[in-house]
Amino acid sequence: AEGGRAPPGSVSRRMVMEELYANASMANALWGALSFGSNESVACADLCRAVAKYIGGVTQLPPSNDRACYNTAVGGVACDLDVSLASLRNISFAGDLPNHHGDAKSMGTLGVQARGRFKHVRNQQLGVVRNSNISLASEGPAGHTLRTLVERVANVFHIYPVPGLEKPFLNTGLGPDKVHDTACLTSVSRVSQKAKVWVSSVISKVQRQETRPHMHTWFGATAAATRKEVLRVLNSIEAVMTNFRYVFLPPHPDACDDTTYAFVMADGLVRCNEATLRTAECRTDSAGRKVVYLCNLYCQSSEKVQVETLTHESSHHLPADTDDVPPEPYGREDCLNMARDRPQAAIRNADNYCFYVMDVIHNLGSGQRRRRRGSRCPNAASRQCGSTPCSCSDDMVKVNEGGCVHCIKRCPSAASGACDELACGCAPGERKVNEDGCFYCSS
Repeated sequence: AEGGRAPPGSVSRRMVMEELYANASMANALWGALSFGSNESVACADLCRAVAKYIGGVTQLPPSNDRACYNTAVGGVACDLDVSLASLRNISFAGDLPNHHGDAKSMGTLGVQARGRFKHVRNQQLGVVRNSNISLASEGPAGHTLRTLVERVANVFHIYPVPGLEKPFLNTGLGPDKVHDTACLTSVSRVSQKAKVWVSSVISKVQRQETRPHMHTWFGATAAATRKEVLRVLNSIEAVMTNFRYVFLPPHPDACDDTTYAFVMADGLVRCNEATLRTAECRTDSAGRKVVYLCNLYCQSSEKVQVETLTHESSHHLPADTDDVPPEPYGREDCLNMARDRPQAAIRNADNYCFYVMDVIHNLGSGQRRRRRGSRCPNAASRQCGSTPCSCSDDMVKVNEGGCVHCIKRCPSAASGACDELACGCAPGERKVNEDGCFYCSS
């Protein structure tokens, strides 16, 4: 595994660190737990088998790929949730997301849902005394434990065990309506798995650099620095969803009013016991799980709103630490304008990530399959050579290096205003321009 990269069909420790934002000690712990010893890289099939074996020794394995396990309200585990691409794309996100603006009181349930708010609460807003100086750096790149890292690797192979590989637990932070909350408790476990699979699928697309148009739309750039930050935030969101605690709260004018879906205490109290959790002041529970507070409006909302709520709130927790960037942080039009006019703000705005994830997911597998005409040239990453005649897909260009023909990713055009720091090529008749190590094509 030269330079930490693995040969085709293999995965190295370095790749785990880079692509899942794990630190070296956690990657080494993973390798040890899976009995890979001093091998720097392993075959993908061996990694998949080892991860499945580890999960089976800790908790229940799902019956097949693209079936997810989740905690039930009675303290059990079910593994019947369809999280296949076809199922996820059936969650319709036509129109806008809920936004914070306007007074939703006296509007009725539908009006409230349309105008509901999320909250990214800082401890000063509720008078909480901070008792921790935990920083982004001390939490680690994505807040992994060994079990959550195993789960993240399993997700790459479309294996979705119960989040955190934890034993089932009963949520004791229920509001007064026990029957309603019990049903919502099982629902949030299912919805959180769907949301996590959404984010995991998009991470894979970002790693393959297949989201450039959407990235430019929602963040105003596609350069390596932008991709790196988007990947960091998405990994953090998935890490939170892998190991988080949801707490239902009764109605309260300062926390869960009738226009609020959910909120987090991004810099609240840590290691809270069950009694303290119900004060709405906690960042983590006694097990160190990130806390998301859910209000009655969340339980009354559609699945699409619930998915977006959990994604939005998870992004507020460290280490992602997104914000609701003023003056207009919500809504498709305002987020598009932010990406166009203030890309440095868009890269920090929670709803920009939500719109980005939605749009990428709904383009996965969409469109008609093209009829294959002739053979495809091998991808340059495969280190194999083809011979003419062969062709490349629209987002690739064919290059001939000393008789070795292969496809390489197309560099951005000069007109796009973007450039790429990774290997890319230009079509015949175009000139490849190197601007401080970032490449684009000029006619």
